[in-house]
Amino acid sequence: MGGLVPPSLNSPSGSSVESSSQHVAGESPIGASHSSHNGRSRSPSIHLENDGITVFAAIDRGYTAAEKMHNSLTTCNVFLSQGIQQLGELIDSHMVEPEHCPGETKWLPINMLFALVNPHSVRNALSRALAGRQPPLVNEDDYLDNYTDKFCSHHEYSDPHTRKALKTSRRGIFAVLALLHKLEDAPFFANSDLWDKDLPLVRRNREFVSRADGSKRIAIPGGWRYPDRDGFGLYQHCVLSPFFDMESPNDVSFHDVDKSCPLPFIEELYDERPVEGHHGTVWKVKIHPAHHNFATNSHNPYFAIKQLALIDSQGSNFETEVGAWAKSVGIAGHPHIIRLLATWHQQNTWYLLFPWADGGNLHDYWEKNPEGNQRREDKEKPGCEAKRRQQLTQWVAEQLKGLTEALAKIHRSPTDKDVTSCIADYGIHGDVKPQNILHFKDEHNEYDCLVICDFGFTRYHSKDSRSAASPAGNTRTYRAPEYDKMNNDQEPAISRACDLWALGCVYLEFMVWYLEGYHAMNHEFTQERLDEDSGELIPHDKFFVVIQTVDQMRPPGAIVKPCVMKRIRSLRRHIDCSQFCHDVLNVVEKHLLAVDPKKRMNSHGVAKRLGGIFENSLVDGSYCLDGRPRHEELGALPEVLPYPARRMTEMMQSERPPP
Repeated sequence: MGGLVPPSLNSPSGSSVESSSQHVAGESPIGASHSSHNGRSRSPSIHLENDGITVFAAIDRGYTAAEKMHNSLTTCNVFLSQGIQQLGELIDSHMVEPEHCPGETKWLPINMLFALVNPHSVRNALSRALAGRQPPLVNEDDYLDNYTDKFCSHHEYSDPHTRKALKTSRRGIFAVLALLHKLEDAPFFANSDLWDKDLPLVRRNREFVSRADGSKRIAIPGGWRYPDRDGFGLYQHCVLSPFFDMESPNDVSFHDVDKSCPLPFIEELYDERPVEGHHGTVWKVKIHPAHHNFATNSHNPYFAIKQLALIDSQGSNFETEVGAWAKSVGIAGHPHIIRLLATWHQQNTWYLLFPWADGGNLHDYWEKNPEGNQRREDKEKPGCEAKRRQQLTQWVAEQLKGLTEALAKIHRSPTDKDVTSCIADYGIHGDVKPQNILHFKDEHNEYDCLVICDFGFTRYHSKDSRSAASPAGNTRTYRAPEYDKMNNDQEPAISRACDLWALGCVYLEFMVWYLEGYHAMNHEFTQERLDEDSGELIPHDKFFVVIQTVDQMRPPGAIVKPCVMKRIRSLRRHIDCSQFCHDVLNVVEKHLLAVDPKKRMNSHGVAKRLGGIFENSLVDGSYCLDGRPRHEELGALPEVLPYPARRMTEMMQSERPPP
């Protein structure tokens, strides 16, 4: 089969077979099977649906949404007054060089593609490129209008999965030809069945073949030398930077990005240390404003990129984390659960895009506000100080309520009291801690919003596999006692109750910060927990300790560390411990920090109690501020022996007589 035949310069319809550049025909066509980009077989199409959330493959690279945003742009006269006569030079002058990467592939922002490659500029550029051709053009105006339309008009097609109507054009192809100074061959490309959505093209013998669709191909014009062929391969990536469509909170786009394609980042904060975790690395980035439609606040135009770690070539961890997030958010979303904005894959690595938390995480918030809600001397305006403390109390109450409601949404929590009860398709976050609670500043709210993030360990289980959850990844400080109460080689059955224990630890730290400040929370309280772990091979500041009772033949148990109970009593005796504080401490002590997971209240019940606390804070100022210290005695505690659980179990087994 021969290659595509270029149109005649004299024929507006392109029906003739002659061209100014002789193409090379007669080559065997390349089959649909071909090596994909990134040197591997093309990854399977991503299409996940969970509770109204759809993660769909953006096969148009976001062009349809970008066209809606930028198509009204036209070339300004100022461009022509800059002394730039050639469209290729004009395009090159508006290209962006990747931040911190001089010499890397430059790229053309999509708004400039629409502004520079428009019907007026395309017609003029074609007229100039084809001027002086022999024989002269017949019906030149009709000819130019026809090919201008072929490059600038939109071709509509449908997504095979979502059936959504999508658009493409040949503006990108025209820009590449302009950069190559090969606009005389523009009609040749315009009469092919290639569109921008089919880019990038790869060279196979004497043809260009679409990587996205191996059946799409075009013969390389015969007049093109190797620099021209290679130049097309390089320049085409300049117009392929994706547009992130973030308009719908229920639709998350997935982009399979070619390894040579630059991403539309104009600032990457490498000077700020990336946050590395067990499941990935997070850093700060600014996306070119023409390449997304997310309504960012003016004071925070940044986004967070999470590069997933430990990913197999098929992206199973990617689907697990994104699927867990989608199930957690659901169609209604939740203000205290992070919103996933977009996803992509490039060079065997998977990425997630989130809003950037400009306030850091909850621990950062505590550190930046070290006084907590302690009294400040304000002799001139004592009323303002009382108002500040009351507003902070109401904010804390609202955040505790909201975070617990978010966890209940993840848990799919029932309304009964048993947190270990089984319902189909329930979730476990698996790593609740202050570092996974983000602080988003609100320019209209002094105290902002706290949001649960990081679904790398979140798992959803059916009622028939509720004991299959793995404890791997849980942060030691906040892990529940059942993590350490192992029987021989059996792993513990991890349930939603583990998240409730971790939440109790975080909320107790919150109250220590609130009443006593950051130093007491981060240094004194942490050191107390470490001191009571001194018998362990590796001490940790967890909130429980494994003990051996007087009966040495009984298996080891666990108790809340005595220092934790003492700290709760200390908070209750604090001069500023209001009824609000007592009520929160009651929830923590009685319903969250219960060693027996069956005695922990489920997240729905906890959220309901915290909701009542929040309502009380709104209607009664004395509830928030009037100190009501209580002097409660600490009950008798079992003797704590300095043996870790596994070591004690081994000793017991070695001392038992043979059966």
